[in-house]
Amino acid sequence: MAGCGSATGGAGANPSATPSASAATSGPPLPCGTITSLRTALANLVHVKPSAGASGEIAAVLISIKTSVEALRTAADYSAQASSLDQAVDRVGSAARAAAIHPSSASVSALGSALGGVKTSAQTMIAELKAACPGS
Repeated sequence: MAGCGSATGGAGANPSATPSASAATSGPPLPCGTITSLRTALANLVHVKPSAGASGEIAAVLISIKTSVEALRTAADYSAQASSLDQAVDRVGSAARAAAIHPSSASVSALGSALGGVKTSAQTMIAELKAACPGS
């Protein structure tokens, strides 16, 4: 069986595709298009400049990330990775709200640190997902 998803990502990705036979998990089939959606949302988050005024932009991106993470959590056996990423995303949300309510260099710095935590958590999960869905 060939890999799933689309090498180019975006709207052409097939969210109902399943992973290659060599990367099967013990859970239901992995929707490889969801990986592309998650990677896009994470890339959008990485490009947000930490600031007190970025809270609305961050909130929108976090919703997209959480939606993708939940789809991956229920579709395959990635619960531990999804939980780790979910916690990191929650920390970003809290830091963004704090920076919006109490703008200061300390709150913006905490937001930057929280964003770095998402990147670290996501790298492990994305590497495992890419192995399950080559080309995603």
